[in-house]
Amino acid sequence: MNEQSTVRVVVGEAEPCNGALRFVLDGEGFDVVGEGSTPAELERILPDTQPAVVVLSADISARAVLTVRKRAPSAKIIVVWPTGVSAAIADDRVEPSRIYDELGHAVRRQADRRLVSIPDAAESIHDLVRLPEAGTEAPFVPEFAVEAQATYAP
Repeated sequence: MNEQSTVRVVVGEAEPCNGALRFVLDGEGFDVVGEGSTPAELERILPDTQPAVVVLSADISARAVLTVRKRAPSAKIIVVWPTGVSAAIADDRVEPSRIYDELGHAVRRQADRRLVSIPDAAESIHDLVRLPEAGTEAPFVPEFAVEAQATYAP
């Protein structure tokens, strides 16, 4: 088994009959564990698939990025969007005409950056914060959560 096969990827493509993203990811040896063509489909499959990376094509709505952030908060998001379209809400962007050259590298890069110090059971950083106890001013925040919050700036 090669290193890439351990990276779990979900693909969001409004027109999966094209299948270019799946074709590239399969060819690079990644483990494509799910596909969705709408934000609702992604919302349904993300909890069961627990991907490290989610790749979204330009033809799926921008709302899909928000769905992924909500349903798979620890997953890294790569958007395959053209130049000029803001990808600020994603972790990485690949130009559609460059997927054959750059998508595999982007997935590996984001999988390497994925935070592994946060327990998979935590829905978000906020789940790791305890409420203030009586007589204290601020909640206790574990040090790794502070580092993770600084790193995870959506």
